[in-house]
Amino acid sequence: MYESEKLQEAEYFYNSMLQELQNPEHFKYNLGAFLSASRSVLQHARKEAITKNGGEKWYIELMKSKVLCFFRNQRNAEIHAEPVRPSQYVDITVQETFQMRSTVSITKIDVNGNVVEIYSPSQEADVLTLPNSPPTIDYHYRFLDKCGTEDDVLILAKMYLDELNNVVIDGIAKKFLTP
Repeated sequence: MYESEKLQEAEYFYNSMLQELQNPEHFKYNLGAFLSASRSVLQHARKEAITKNGGEKWYIELMKSKVLCFFRNQRNAEIHAEPVRPSQYVDITVQETFQMRSTVSITKIDVNGNVVEIYSPSQEADVLTLPNSPPTIDYHYRFLDKCGTEDDVLILAKMYLDELNNVVIDGIAKKFLTP
C-alpha cells in the first residue's frame, strides 16, 4: 500500500547522495535517510503481504536476496547500533600537455649488408598536441564489512533500488501488494 511512496522517498535520498559526493557529512545523512526509507519499502510489503494467502512465503523468498539482506543489516546497524560510516575515497586525475613528433627514415642496404642510401625527409611529420584540461575529482564511498571487503555504496544502493522496484512490481502482480 505504501511501498511505492517509500520507494520514491528512497530514490530521492539516493539522488541526494549523488548531489552530495563532495560533502561527506551530508552524504552520510542522506545515506542514513536512504537506509530508513528503503527498508520501509520491505517492512510495508511484509506487513501487507502476510495478510494474504501465500504472502508470507513470498516475503521469505524475497529476503534470500543478498542485496536485500545486506541493506536490511546496514539499516539495522544504523538504527540500533551505530551510524553507518562508509569510507570515502577521492580520485584526482590530472592531464598534462605533451607533443609527439614522428619522422620516418629509410635505409637501403645491399645484399652484403652495406648501407647504400639513407633517405630522410627534410620536414617533420604532423605534431600531435593534447591540450591541458583541469583536474577531475571523483568521490567514492564504500561500505567496509567485518571481513574487510569493500563495496561501492552508490553501486550497491542502485542495485538495491532496482531490486526493491522489482519487489513492488512482483508483489502487485501477485496481488500481495496494493498498487
